[in-house]
Amino acid sequence: MIDLFLLADGTVAGSAWPLFGRLHPLLIHFPIAMILTAAAVELVLVVRRDARPSPIAAFCLWVGTVFACLAAWTGWSFGEEYGSGNTLELHRWFGVAAAGVLVAVVVCWCIERSSKSNWSFHAYRFGLWGGAMLIIVTSFFGGEMVWGEGYLFDDDDRAVITTEPVVMEDAGLQDQVATIIEARCASCHGPEKQKDKLQLFPLAKAFPADRQARWVVIPGDPDASKLIQRVMLPADHDDRMPPKGEPLTSEQVDLLKEWITDGAPHDAAAASPPSTPEMTEAPPASVEPAPTIDPATLDAALAAIGARGGMIAPRHQGSPWYELNASLARPAWTNADLDLLTPLEPVLWRLDLGGSSVTDAGMPLIGRCVQLRTLKLDRTGVGDAGLSDLRKLVHLESLNLFGTDVSDAGLPAMEALPALRTLYLWDTKVQAAAAQQAHARRPQLDIELGEDLVVQEPAETDPEADPTPAAAGAEESPTQEVAAEDLPACCRAAEAQGRECDHPCCVKARAQGVVCPDCPK
Repeated sequence: MIDLFLLADGTVAGSAWPLFGRLHPLLIHFPIAMILTAAAVELVLVVRRDARPSPIAAFCLWVGTVFACLAAWTGWSFGEEYGSGNTLELHRWFGVAAAGVLVAVVVCWCIERSSKSNWSFHAYRFGLWGGAMLIIVTSFFGGEMVWGEGYLFDDDDRAVITTEPVVMEDAGLQDQVATIIEARCASCHGPEKQKDKLQLFPLAKAFPADRQARWVVIPGDPDASKLIQRVMLPADHDDRMPPKGEPLTSEQVDLLKEWITDGAPHDAAAASPPSTPEMTEAPPASVEPAPTIDPATLDAALAAIGARGGMIAPRHQGSPWYELNASLARPAWTNADLDLLTPLEPVLWRLDLGGSSVTDAGMPLIGRCVQLRTLKLDRTGVGDAGLSDLRKLVHLESLNLFGTDVSDAGLPAMEALPALRTLYLWDTKVQAAAAQQAHARRPQLDIELGEDLVVQEPAETDPEADPTPAAAGAEESPTQEVAAEDLPACCRAAEAQGRECDHPCCVKARAQGVVCPDCPK
């Protein structure tokens, strides 16, 4: 069984095991029903003074044990990918204990069948009841992971759905934000449970130094912070946070925005180096005003995409930016369907073409959607040749190429995307060694290969140093030796936020090893 769990947490296996782990929610409920049924049948037989195992209970035991072992195995892998925290660990180990006890009960049943010994019969019966109790405890912790702490005894989910947390008006901004986060977010993203491996409370935990690419709070930039994006989604949106109860009030959202604009200070330390007044005045480089599109043209484009099976909607209520999901369209989208994107090129924020029939020939059309932040091309026909056509996506932050034919040869084109922070390369031809080299050249680029040994974090560097990585084998860039006060204001503002300036002129200058002469200082 130890070998099975080494496989499940990815120590031995490859990229298929995380997908296998996602079957856990499908498998978990069947063994619960079977084991509880077996325990109940044996309990009834106690009242009837029947001293032999019931055939019904035995059938439920065998089937339930097999599925309990599968559920424990897949659950271990699922937790490695999506969770952390004390509640998860309790759920895991109680589940493993339940599976182990049930295997022992099956062995006792086999002995009783062959020898008719009293000890094996009593071990079978009491072991079955003990396994049922472990199943109940495991299920309880699983419920707490899904529904929040105290869900079983709280009426109307009041432990999670507090709409108006008590905020002292004379408290500092940081304390007011901490109160809101604790009341509305800590049940899923607090010390006891970190859904999707995200912890927001205490506030300092929202800024892990080794995973800056996954911060949901971008100090100084509320519009680019995923926390703000999620809490502003419509109440019926699947991704709205918090998922239960009423949305945050406008006053609460304004407090969060103000806190982020001020640099997201927290008890441990400032999330980013303090900005000078000049930096504060500079607008975030990654967020530009959305261009105006003729309403009739926009409506026609939305209708055409909807008729072709695409799901398109504003990012949140009142947003000028749009998100398009074409991954569920049938028949699957082809390169010809990408012409539908043309009217939306200036306002498309997120594009999901996963599982479509799009190939390299369609990449020039996608490359014209220059405001894209998230692009999903998983399980498509895209390869190395098409990636060079995405070079104009200077704002792209997340790129998913899972299950494509992309290889090591395509890495330079992806590294050249200046704003890219997360790159999914599971089940591709990219080798771990090449991914490590790419990460060394771009330390802020989080490369996911679906394996534990994806990349190693670079050695600790001077936090005041220019974050621009040097090209492999090249001389150190002159811009790394330039004093901070000599950099343009936009570059200093970006550096204060822990990223690179993505102004096209600054990107070009960085590639040449010089400071942009066009941007004001």
